[in-house]
Amino acid sequence: MNKAINQEEYVLRGENLGINFGGLKAVEDFNITIKKGELVGLIGPNGAGKTTAFNLLTGVYKPTFGDIYLNGEKVTKMSPHLRVTKGIARTFQNIRLFKKLSVLDNVKVAFNNSMKYSPLTATLRLPKFWQEEQEIDQKAKDILKVFNLNDVEEEYACNLPYGKQRKLEIARAIATNPQIILLDEPAAGMNPTETEELMSTIKLIKEKYQVTILLIEHDMKLVMGICERIVVLNYGRIIAFGNPQEIQSNKDVITAYLGEEAEC
Repeated sequence: MNKAINQEEYVLRGENLGINFGGLKAVEDFNITIKKGELVGLIGPNGAGKTTAFNLLTGVYKPTFGDIYLNGEKVTKMSPHLRVTKGIARTFQNIRLFKKLSVLDNVKVAFNNSMKYSPLTATLRLPKFWQEEQEIDQKAKDILKVFNLNDVEEEYACNLPYGKQRKLEIARAIATNPQIILLDEPAAGMNPTETEELMSTIKLIKEKYQVTILLIEHDMKLVMGICERIVVLNYGRIIAFGNPQEIQSNKDVITAYLGEEAEC
């Protein structure tokens, strides 16, 4: 099959990725391909290298070896900021909101890269500035409605319950208009009700915004309930990949990670 056609089919590709920290190989021979519109899970035991893999894909870490492609374009040496402009967004294990900004302003910040007015126009507060600010304000409010956060748009982000802070972080990522979003343990710290709501939210944004999703998660009910394909890491290497049914019955996965949960 023609390689160029394959490249166009995938939003994100990692080829033979690896990174060393001193003498430690944190990730090794990491190969991943994610097609447009997929919802893929990345799982593994604590310390397996999942977040390190995310950091490689988003540019936080530079790989010791291997390459990364976004929509067929090599972005291996590109900074995280530039990768965002190319259509990749992420959330973090530890929530990174602007806690002393309002919920609405947290989302509006994400539009900074797309603002078209000049610094002079902003300084002088010319009509073009106000017009674009009004448009961004409305876009941010529309996103908050999708996440059912419109009723708290004027609240400080730090005053939101934990589950809503998680949702706000995803909403802000969506505001960058990504083609693919990487969610790092989005259900961490959530109670069962909040997790169920999060599952519905992830399905909704995938369909509404036509966004591709790669997520790390320890909640197996969530992973098995919404992911179409799952990749399993252990000791920095991929040990299995497939659909949820295949992963649940994979002996290597059961031994390394799922244990008795897979038999439930």
